Amino acid sequence: MTCTLRDRRRARPALRFIRIGVRNKGCAGLSYQLEYVDKPGKFDEVVEQDGVKLAFKNPSIKDACGCGESFSVGS
Repeated sequence: MTCTLRDRRRARPALRFIRIGVRNKGCAGLSYQLEYVDKPGKFDEVVEQDGVKLAFKNPSIKDACGCGESFSVGS
C-alpha cells in the first residue's frame, strides 16, 4: 500500500504545510529534507495541489554525487 501526501493530510488535518528543503548530508554536501510546518518560511515558494500545500526552499543545484543522493549548490 502506498501512502500519498493527500492521505497523510487527511489522517492529520492539523498539518498546514509540508516543507521540502535541504540539509547538510551525503558525499556531495546536501540532500533533500521533508518536514511538517505551520507556515511557510519568508522565501519559500508555496504550491497547492489536491488540498496539500507544499513549501519549497529551492536551492540552485550546481553538482550532484554519482548515486544522486546528495548535491552541492552554487552561489
